[in-house]
Amino acid sequence: MLTPWQFPNLFQVFGGYLHQDFDLEFASPDEALLAAAAGQGSEQVGDAVREIDSLLESDLDDSQLHAIVERLTAGYAPELDAWEARAWLAHARRLLLREVTA
Repeated sequence: MLTPWQFPNLFQVFGGYLHQDFDLEFASPDEALLAAAAGQGSEQVGDAVREIDSLLESDLDDSQLHAIVERLTAGYAPELDAWEARAWLAHARRLLLREVTA
């Protein structure tokens, strides 16, 4: 099984911004992700996007992806915002890519 430690760039990007108190700093998870993308180098964000691709291409089910996302983000739970883990990862990927290619 895949573990969060196999995704060091995602851990850095997600964990540094989507921690359990992110809502004290940011208005939304999307705002936190955009800040994460802006606060990291484009190379690290590109590596994080590739790590998301690996997760999306995996055969992990949504509950397994949720467990990894929760560990990578230091506690953010996408389902609290009505997201399934796979859909949220795809959304996060789009946001990070948008920031890198802007």
